[in-house]
Amino acid sequence: MLPIILVGVATLYLSGIFGNSIPSFTGERLDGRTYTKENLRPDLPVVFCYIDVMCEECKELVRQIIAHEESFKSTQVIIISPQESIMIGGFQNNFELKKYPFITILNDRFKNFDTVIKAQRFPTPEHGSDRMGRDGTLYEIA
Repeated sequence: MLPIILVGVATLYLSGIFGNSIPSFTGERLDGRTYTKENLRPDLPVVFCYIDVMCEECKELVRQIIAHEESFKSTQVIIISPQESIMIGGFQNNFELKKYPFITILNDRFKNFDTVIKAQRFPTPEHGSDRMGRDGTLYEIA
């Protein structure tokens, strides 16, 4: 049983809670290998961070994870982004994320992770603290 935390800009992105199971998902590592639910270790909690690599709040979230590295060492932190792999790779290099074995970076190549986790809103760099719904509607997050 995995404890599950789904985070996006320090805001829970759930319309419902999954209980003790994680829905099936597929992401792509930057080296092109597929990463799915089956790659997760069942003995460790998992934190999913669905981010926009250009979003300042998302960058701050990653800075905070790094700053609290000791608290996350026994956790699986999955950072997943719908941007192009080259942008995600730049983000990974900028934050030197390869130094942190508990962090996995994924490309949401199929652009459906937000749907899988039932996100109502997701981060965008253009709208600051606003979030855009899947239907294109902007939502203000207080």
